[in-house]
Amino acid sequence: MLSHIVSMAHCLNQHIVAEGVETLVQEAYLKSLGVAYVQGWLYSKALTQEALIAFLATRRKTTSDGQ
Repeated sequence: MLSHIVSMAHCLNQHIVAEGVETLVQEAYLKSLGVAYVQGWLYSKALTQEALIAFLATRRKTTSDGQ
């Protein structure tokens, strides 16, 4: 069923964000379907506001350093 939903979204020129990705197998399957945007616990557990701010600050610094 998921493959049909993804296909329909692509036919309608819509971007898809897959939520709840927890395993590399799920990530690989979604990528094989052409899903470009995924989020879930595979990438990060839920963060407090303070932890998110610290994470984004670190990411911004790393990006601006060219790493």
